[in-house]
Amino acid sequence: MITGHRFTAVEQLLLDELSGGALLTLDRNGLAWLNGRQVRTESLSTLKKQGMVSLTNKSLPVNARHNGYRLSELGRQHWFSRRLSASPT
Repeated sequence: MITGHRFTAVEQLLLDELSGGALLTLDRNGLAWLNGRQVRTESLSTLKKQGMVSLTNKSLPVNARHNGYRLSELGRQHWFSRRLSASPT
């Protein structure tokens, strides 16, 4: 899914935050939040479309309390490979 896609700096920061176990939530107005900061909806849409994030509990509504998006396995692999390629050898 990520063939040819380059993530923006904001999307890379979101992946970094999510890799630490953060939860990206939606409020009742459909606005995305991460650690008390509002996130652009377009950034969340891109991460969802590329398979980088997945819903924590698919049986609950997305804006239910304690439900939101976490880094998916594909997102974890992408984040880890990006970290490996950035580290000096």
